[in-house]
Amino acid sequence: MLAPLGAAALLATALVSGSPTAVADSGLHVSGATVDGRAEPLGVDAARPLLSWKLNTESRNAMQTAHQVLVSTSAERLAHNQGTVWDSGKRRSDESVGVPYGGQRLSPRTRYHWKVRVWDEHGRASAWSAPSSWETALRAPEDWEGAQWIGPSDPQAGAPLLRKEFSLDKEVAGARAYVAGLGFHELRLNGAKVGDRVLAPANTPYDRRVLYDTYDVTKALRKGGNTMGLWLGHGYGDNFSRYGFRWNGQRQAIALLDITFTDGSRRRLTTDPSWKWSIGPITADDLYHGESYDARKEQDGWDESGFDDRSWDAVSRVDAPQGALRSNTMPPVRVTDTLRARKVTELRPGTYVYDFGQNIAAGRA
Repeated sequence: MLAPLGAAALLATALVSGSPTAVADSGLHVSGATVDGRAEPLGVDAARPLLSWKLNTESRNAMQTAHQVLVSTSAERLAHNQGTVWDSGKRRSDESVGVPYGGQRLSPRTRYHWKVRVWDEHGRASAWSAPSSWETALRAPEDWEGAQWIGPSDPQAGAPLLRKEFSLDKEVAGARAYVAGLGFHELRLNGAKVGDRVLAPANTPYDRRVLYDTYDVTKALRKGGNTMGLWLGHGYGDNFSRYGFRWNGQRQAIALLDITFTDGSRRRLTTDPSWKWSIGPITADDLYHGESYDARKEQDGWDESGFDDRSWDAVSRVDAPQGALRSNTMPPVRVTDTLRARKVTELRPGTYVYDFGQNIAAGRA
């Protein structure tokens, strides 16, 4: 809603399609840019993503009557008001929500920078919005750079650990990890969990669609030795809701790590038979029945370089799921609260009952 407070009109200089034109400042200010409902999203796989923005003003009864969108693959050229892949020009429209991208065909795994300005009911242009961006997803099988579905050589392994060591001889400018692990995965790099999402990927009809998640792992990588780890769980037991989609296959994963160095060169690391695996401390996991955990099977440092994995086994190539790989664009599941036991009862030596004061559903974070 527009704030009912008058404001004096200011004169400003704007650029229309790269040429200077003197116009009066409308008093409208553009903010809150989103793409397909998300701010600065990764993994956008829509061919024509929907662009939205918010309008702010101190004027009474102000409204947008037109807009201009610029999209570029170069932040520098966008700063000079050059839309290298799309310059919508001035379009008469009051729409500011769900405006379809209308430029050149989008490339996979590419960052696009964009900004927008609007005109008010008196034909006065606003300033350009702050630059924003989105990154496109992997759309076709060839975009995965030969990544293969892999899994433990023992299909009955509880929640197996998969690892791959690699070395980087240059400074990293940016890196993205694309991961699908079934039934669930946890991505780890250099001894730490990546991101804060849990129970990834989201539940789908696996015979039609398998979702993968996109992670910004730039800060997790370093020049020198690195280790990428995947912790897999099955999650879906026999008692899982018959109305829900259940993964019935073995634990398996596919991943692509796409690295861009400061000199502009790139390197890709993919899942393949060179990865190794071992059992982990979780011997069984079920969304309804919880998990069985054996602390004796902990392997400290398994996701760090220099770990002794000589006793680990080589992974096996496995058949890809029937469903097509698609980018996960849903909000992630996250830990939002921590419950502490109100009462602990020892039923017999070594067997305890924890009372949290409410019904809960347990899952590994």
